[in-house]
Amino acid sequence: MKGRIALTVGLAVGLALLVMAGLSGKTGQAQATCDRYVLGTDGVNNTDCSDKDSPCKTIQYAIDQADPGDVICVAYNTLAGPPQVYPETLVIHESITLDGAWQASCVGTTIKTCSFSSIPCDPTNVRIDAGGAGRVISISGSIAPTIDCFTIRGGDADGLGGDPDGFNVGGGIYSRDAAPIIINSVISGNIGCDTCSVSPAALGYGGGIYLLNAPATTVISNNLIAHNVGNNDAWGQGGGIMLRDSDAQVLSNTIEYNRAGYSAGNGGGIAVFDGEPTVADNAILSNNGGQGLWGIGGGIYVSSNTA
Repeated sequence: MKGRIALTVGLAVGLALLVMAGLSGKTGQAQATCDRYVLGTDGVNNTDCSDKDSPCKTIQYAIDQADPGDVICVAYNTLAGPPQVYPETLVIHESITLDGAWQASCVGTTIKTCSFSSIPCDPTNVRIDAGGAGRVISISGSIAPTIDCFTIRGGDADGLGGDPDGFNVGGGIYSRDAAPIIINSVISGNIGCDTCSVSPAALGYGGGIYLLNAPATTVISNNLIAHNVGNNDAWGQGGGIMLRDSDAQVLSNTIEYNRAGYSAGNGGGIAVFDGEPTVADNAILSNNGGQGLWGIGGGIYVSSNTA
């Protein structure tokens, strides 16, 4: 695909501090209403999650009950305190909103009464952790889900493929043919592949986020994307983010301490392959292409047929 790539990179320390301040308290709060409720410690997966007094236990169960356009409110338990950890690998198949800026508690046993309250966003309150068991979030199809105010970690896409060339991609978030909005979150500690055991496609790309065929309505904004690795075994690309044939908007993020590959790699912070993405007003700091043999584009690597 021929295209135009607009890159505007903010490297000032002041901008980094501004973005981090936004992560700890975004403008506004959670959605005013919820269609589905999730509270891990007090939830039970035997309803449709639409009654706040009968919240569901897992996010995936609530996703499976949801209709297009639904807001799924995912809370931490105020009685236990944050973080609320959801040990899950999620598959999103509808245009829904996952909102993590909620707190909740329940009283009673046979008959429960639960209170859900929207709060200013702190993405460390609610964590979705794959524990190395696969991708944290997988998205595919002509849908436009929103992921707002979570910590997304522990993803490893080894053996899952997903790239047109068969490589293992998108440890934290993988999106194909979709237009996700990923905002106000921390995407950290994810890997395209760790041991990269699948041959011949034993390579890993896009440790934090991998987008394929994403339209211009796709937005990655106001996130901290840090300590992700494309390939922790050999050569890799896109430690923090990889955009392939995508026109996504990557705006006002802090992208730091990501690594593309083990010994060698391209694009420690961001790797771009074709498409017409807009990358603007980001703080891109202390990323590495590779740590041994060679590395190209520690911050950003671009390979594109530009007009």
